[in-house]
Amino acid sequence: KPALDTEALYCALLDQRDNLGILLQPYLPDAAAGECALIYFAGEYSHSVLRHAGVLSGEQVSLPVLEPPQDLRMLAEDVMASQYEAMPVYARVDIVPGERGPVIMELELTEPYLFFDEIPDPQLRDAAMRRFALEILREIADQRWRGVTSSPGY
Repeated sequence: KPALDTEALYCALLDQRDNLGILLQPYLPDAAAGECALIYFAGEYSHSVLRHAGVLSGEQVSLPVLEPPQDLRMLAEDVMASQYEAMPVYARVDIVPGERGPVIMELELTEPYLFFDEIPDPQLRDAAMRRFALEILREIADQRWRGVTSSPGY
């Protein structure tokens, strides 16, 4: 069986990405150290976890909750502020280290996994879940007040 020429495949996909409707991300060797997932509710930081490659492949791996470095939080918040006049109800910003500084891998606004189960302190976990529920209720109340009947379409 001939070996797969991954570089040729990547170049072919890159050439056709607009026609195929796909997004290609370059491999970042530093991503092997883990991806910091920062969780926000209505633009305010809630909590973070460090995801490793095993999590992305479906393996059962524990995810440590961490306090991310200030530069990661600033990057995540700057990106959200540049994209949205009104902050989305919830967001997850996935960041990895890069040769020239942190790199955003994903700004997840549609059904992100929010890692509540990974918060070891029950009081902090409860507070995060309550904050999430409160922001959803606020959004519903705001939409009703404005007479909106469908999704705001962030």
